[in-house]
Amino acid sequence: MKELPVLAGLQKLATDRHLPLQVVSIDHREDRDVYLRTVRVLRPRLPGLLMSWDRDGSIGKPFGTNKGIPVMVMLHRDGTVADIHVGYSEDALDGLIAEINALMAEPSALPAASSSAATQKTLTSVN
Repeated sequence: MKELPVLAGLQKLATDRHLPLQVVSIDHREDRDVYLRTVRVLRPRLPGLLMSWDRDGSIGKPFGTNKGIPVMVMLHRDGTVADIHVGYSEDALDGLIAEINALMAEPSALPAASSSAATQKTLTSVN
């Protein structure tokens, strides 16, 4: 769970800059009661991080969650999988930020007229 503050930092930065990014944490290895207690403790410290419990691991299984944790799935704007990272740490942040920026720079399915300058910004730091 030590990756959660890193993910929350990415989400906060994206939210503060009005970037189209949503970080979702899905837990399936914990008992439901343990998960609920964990969320109650972490949610106030990690606002903006969407946390969910996957009863049987079926949500993440197609993405290789059985190969290790944490697993980060990056999606293209059209919802297709861009990349899957099995295991990552703070050392990988620069690469992850570069990948997120590249994905956010992809053309949107929305008409150009609805695109705002805020969506053209990039992530530069999680601090």
